[in-house]
Amino acid sequence: MIRNSNFAALIPLAAAALFVTSAAGCSNGASAKLEGRWVGDSVVNFSSQDVPMATGWALGTTFEFAGEQMRVQIPAESARSGTFEVVELNGDELTLEVERQDGLVDTAKFRVDGEQLTWLLGGDRELVMRRTATN
Repeated sequence: MIRNSNFAALIPLAAAALFVTSAAGCSNGASAKLEGRWVGDSVVNFSSQDVPMATGWALGTTFEFAGEQMRVQIPAESARSGTFEVVELNGDELTLEVERQDGLVDTAKFRVDGEQLTWLLGGDRELVMRRTATN
């Protein structure tokens, strides 16, 4: 059971940002940076009382990118997949735009550094992922 209201509020917001069903497409260069399977490794800037739970959440999170297709698995949620669009590319930071099943569009920001993908959750919080496979 999640007791800290700040962390509890983060999970549905973060999950909603990446539960994709369809969007346009993305540029080849940006999607190439994301290509492969990524697994959660650690979290950054969470309060010390939230770190154990947030780390468990991170370790159960996976993203898979293949071309313009994305699959997301977040603990305690059903896996979702679809297409994504890179709407901003600024150095090593990417902003993805995703369209939810209800038609609303969310954005998610990432920083890519070789074999490390950092999901910029907001409020200086980050989920650090590592690439386990390329397609």
